Amino acid sequence: MDGSDVGRKICAGQKTGEVIVRRGFFYTNGYDSEKFSKAVTTKLKAAGLNIVCTNHGEIWKEFRGGAKVAKGSHWWATFKIEEIA
Repeated sequence: MDGSDVGRKICAGQKTGEVIVRRGFFYTNGYDSEKFSKAVTTKLKAAGLNIVCTNHGEIWKEFRGGAKVAKGSHWWATFKIEEIA
């Protein structure tokens, strides 16, 4: 994962001021949540955001066609935006 497809991720703000980014998967193809969080961090820092990844993980769920990303298997990473560079 080189970060070139980060724009397809789903982002949602939280009340804590953190942002969670998710990417659904069917096959992991050797990737994991750490590689995902690093790819997102690289892409967002290149966009001029000073961010810190506070947590990341992986959710495994049985495949359900048409399910939203948060309802299926996905990697997630939580970020805190420190300041705009």
